Amino acid sequence: IYGSTQQQLALVEKALELGVDVFDCSPDYGKGLGEGNLGRVLREVGAPNAKIITKVEIMPEDFGRIGDKIEESINASLLRLQRTHVDMVMLHNPVRMIRDPSIRVWMRLTPNDVLEQVLPALQKAQQVGKVGYFGLACESSETAAVRPLLETKQFALVNAWFNLSNPTGAVAM
Repeated sequence: IYGSTQQQLALVEKALELGVDVFDCSPDYGKGLGEGNLGRVLREVGAPNAKIITKVEIMPEDFGRIGDKIEESINASLLRLQRTHVDMVMLHNPVRMIRDPSIRVWMRLTPNDVLEQVLPALQKAQQVGKVGYFGLACESSETAAVRPLLETKQFALVNAWFNLSNPTGAVAM
């Protein structure tokens, strides 16, 4: 996001040279600059087969129009990335049993929010060819809330935090 154009180009070229061909980004990273810079650099280096993961995030003002928000977010990401499709879109919001619209960052969604509004919008984006797969970024999610989503077998990836230096990640408390 913050490096010079030459530094960005050198970093992506080196990553591709080393076999890295999956790039994770989000509209949240640099308020869209991360996607814009990545799209520009991938086009400059000629990497049309690079795989791209991006995210959508629902804010309190998006309730009542979640499907529209997801479509708008995907379209804006595609424009910044200079792509007609991305390989994966992940829901950036944590899934918890109780929605809390007072939280502006990482606002919680319930399993019903995801099943009834988010999933159909992601499936629609997939059907029209804008998205290959979709997944969940489960930072701060509750296991009981994520379980019914996984049971649908619709989500191809779950981004779950696990920190090897923190023993609570592997040891029951």
